[in-house]
Amino acid sequence: MSRINKALVSRRFAGSIDSYPANAVVQGETAHGLIAALKAESGSRFDAVFEVGCGTGLLTALIARELQYRKLTVNDLVPDCRSSIAKITDCEFIAGDIETVAELPCPVDLVISNATFQWLTCPETAFARFAGIMPSGGVLAFSTFGPENLREIAAITGHSLVYRSIPDIRKMLIADFEIKAIAEQSCSMVFNAPLEVLEHLRKTGVTGVSSKIWTKSVLKNFINGYIDRYSVTGGVVLTYHPILVIAVKR
Repeated sequence: MSRINKALVSRRFAGSIDSYPANAVVQGETAHGLIAALKAESGSRFDAVFEVGCGTGLLTALIARELQYRKLTVNDLVPDCRSSIAKITDCEFIAGDIETVAELPCPVDLVISNATFQWLTCPETAFARFAGIMPSGGVLAFSTFGPENLREIAAITGHSLVYRSIPDIRKMLIADFEIKAIAEQSCSMVFNAPLEVLEHLRKTGVTGVSSKIWTKSVLKNFINGYIDRYSVTGGVVLTYHPILVIAVKR
């Protein structure tokens, strides 16, 4: 597992702002699934909404279209995301690492996030912090990724985020939240070759997990290992493991 370098994560995601929307296929699907699950469990009307890790606005656009609210505040580690969000809807933008940013909007009755919490260094502390800005009955809705996420990359390179399982997530939420819905699935993407897998990861910014230098020999070993271990009909496979959670503040 790799220690998260937030500065590197910020640079990699900043470099993928233009390419992210078209290439973040799974993240787009989880955003739609998250909104559907939220509406099914908690309805669509909220007073104040806080989106964590808005990125280029895949989820933000759905919030603006599908939910009714008085105020929307969004946050992202990458300051340059502000311009992308401004094209989608009017809202307050807070730049910075959600784990260390000085002030959060308060009170909010919905904290929502898509494909972000796997980047948290200490999710337990972040969840407690979110609970602190929400009234009883407030909703925490998020998607993240589980232990099988990008397992092929982890197996070959030895680098991976610390992906939490559903039991892990339950333990982290139990102090402040009651889980109303939690579900996981496995999604497979097929690429023509391992180099296309690396390009896909680069275009979605998730290479911030490692500052590894790709020499010719390292790249050759990666390509050969990937083909040997993860070839399928039509190319090579890459696994995503999304988890959706809807929880209510006690």
